[in-house]
Amino acid sequence: MRQQKADEMLKFIQDYIRQNGIAPSVREIAAGTGFRSTSTIHRYLHQMQENGVLTMDSTKKRAIFISDSCPEGIPVIAQVKPETSLLDEENIQSCVSPLPESGNKIFGFYLNQDSPELGLRNGDLLIAEYSETIQENKITVFLNENGIPEITAGEVPSGGSAVGSVISMIRHF
Repeated sequence: MRQQKADEMLKFIQDYIRQNGIAPSVREIAAGTGFRSTSTIHRYLHQMQENGVLTMDSTKKRAIFISDSCPEGIPVIAQVKPETSLLDEENIQSCVSPLPESGNKIFGFYLNQDSPELGLRNGDLLIAEYSETIQENKITVFLNENGIPEITAGEVPSGGSAVGSVISMIRHF
């Protein structure tokens, strides 16, 4: 096994997990690294598993787990297996990035009113992606006449200007 190719494959898998929240398929690894043979990829993956670089679950698709595969993300736990600790690699189903990779600007603001029709409460921290256009089926963020961010699921009220779409919400209890 050539170490340079193994390192390239490992970096591709880490980047893919970080960006997509799930591990790549063998064919996606091939496309992303230039390997032509899926059997070569399997050989590299099994060798990396033997070396303790990653673990795989042969009973599941896309079940490649890399040590520290969530260095900047949030591990998503599916089930904690007996005799393991919560954040053991085998318990981590995938990773989500605290903020999605985006070419647009990301900003946050605290909602200053309840919005029961959208399931949001006063004090929720909303994370939005900057955009001056309204996107269908998304919660639109707009600035009211006083420059305060507000949200709508429909048209922006007159006097307001669209500034983005909500992509995430954080609620503290």
